[in-house]
Amino acid sequence: MRKGVQKGAVLTAVTLLIGSCFFVNSVAADTNTTTGNSTNSTTNSTTSTPAASGNSASTGASSGASAAGGKVTFPGDSDFQVVAQTPTLILKADPKTGHFILDDKRNGNEYSSYPDPAQYGNGPDSASAAQRIVSPLRFGYIDLTNKKPQANESSFLEEVNSDSSKQTKIADWKQIDGGFQFTFQMPAKQLTIPVQVRIQDDYLETKVIDAGIKENKYSLVWLMLYPAFSADKSTGQDGYLFIPDGSGTMINFQPNRGQVSNYQ
Repeated sequence: MRKGVQKGAVLTAVTLLIGSCFFVNSVAADTNTTTGNSTNSTTNSTTSTPAASGNSASTGASSGASAAGGKVTFPGDSDFQVVAQTPTLILKADPKTGHFILDDKRNGNEYSSYPDPAQYGNGPDSASAAQRIVSPLRFGYIDLTNKKPQANESSFLEEVNSDSSKQTKIADWKQIDGGFQFTFQMPAKQLTIPVQVRIQDDYLETKVIDAGIKENKYSLVWLMLYPAFSADKSTGQDGYLFIPDGSGTMINFQPNRGQVSNYQ
């Protein structure tokens, strides 16, 4: 059963690699633990890899998540299989959608790569916004062959649902030491993006494999891998978001704010 977001229980460190235009998210399941993974503009690696335990790997899966008319379909509990364990963590994966669930053995908390289905299953979100909420990947792209190129934004799930050929999919999914890896295959955009998800000790690492990215007509501007990891709505919560910029800003939780610009 999903426990929801536990305040102070998850530490997230995000590193932006300017030369490669993507994010690498390292998530520790305990605020008392920090990570020191090194990265550069061409490769991203950790210094050690734990042995995986769990079910055998499967390959070549298509996306099972969907969103239409503002309603979102999430992966079911039966879609996940255990792919790795450490003394403190259990990693479960869904080969069809690329999503995962992280269980903390110490306190029973559960964190997923997508928001709580109870909050988003019948929400007022537009179809496009709903697809971006569920999607394991969001990205910006640009056509540099255009004399006046303009950056656009999309998500893996939007590409899946707009592809009548059904060739946009999760490809080459396989279990690896400590987790799993697969490739986002998006032929309409001529983009191929391989990723890895692994656990070690008491933290989770998600990684874009820079050397395996393939671009053609469109060039990537930015990537967000699992942007809604353990996300939670503020509905029913009395509080605020503090932005430590300049003198600082507090944004009170308020439902149905409508369309607002992203904070930059």
